[in-house]
Amino acid sequence: MPWHWRVGGFASAEADLNKDASAELQGLLSSFNSLSAEFEQVSVAGDSRRTEQSRGELVVAKPDRFSWLAKEPFPQQIISDGEYIWIYDPDLEQATRKRPISKMPVCRR
Repeated sequence: MPWHWRVGGFASAEADLNKDASAELQGLLSSFNSLSAEFEQVSVAGDSRRTEQSRGELVVAKPDRFSWLAKEPFPQQIISDGEYIWIYDPDLEQATRKRPISKMPVCRR
């Protein structure tokens, strides 16, 4: 059965939904070391119109590695090697390397 999360409505209801979905997902994934999935991401405007839809593949490996490959409509790959997050845009022929927030010195207190 595919998982679908939709977020919308008032800010407090949205925060509760995100918190509940996050807790549910953490519980489901606690016994796994890795997972892979195909995804469909839909963005909506404030008036509930679809503004963008993308599809791709996600691979996650504990504790801090992942690959997010958006295939359509615009190819993009986001990879975490455990130390950095790499964002590759084939259309721009550009790669960007960023340090995850959790690894920034200000967050390690």
